[in-house]
Amino acid sequence: MKKVYPIGEFAKKTGQTIRTLHYYDEIGILKPSHVSSSGRRFYSEDEIIALQKIVALKFLGFSLEEIKHFMQEEKWDLKESLAFQRRRGMGGKSYRNIFSERRSRLE
Repeated sequence: MKKVYPIGEFAKKTGQTIRTLHYYDEIGILKPSHVSSSGRRFYSEDEIIALQKIVALKFLGFSLEEIKHFMQEEKWDLKESLAFQRRRGMGGKSYRNIFSERRSRLE
């Protein structure tokens, strides 16, 4: 049986807020692996991996609607997602420049 984490523990483990996890569940981006009869959410290691994809796509500038689409695809390809982002337009900037700008804003 897979280890499951109650939402509070999962939030701490992943660095997300409980409210964010509730919202992701509401909009269908990240569903808990189990919901108890009292409505308490539990997440497994599979959801940690899914959340990592969501965070990476958010960092790259994808909207939650676009991320939802990627997460629902049976075979999701990061390379294809990056190509889509490039086609969508980055104002002539390279990924390296975008990462540098975002990193400097965080510092």
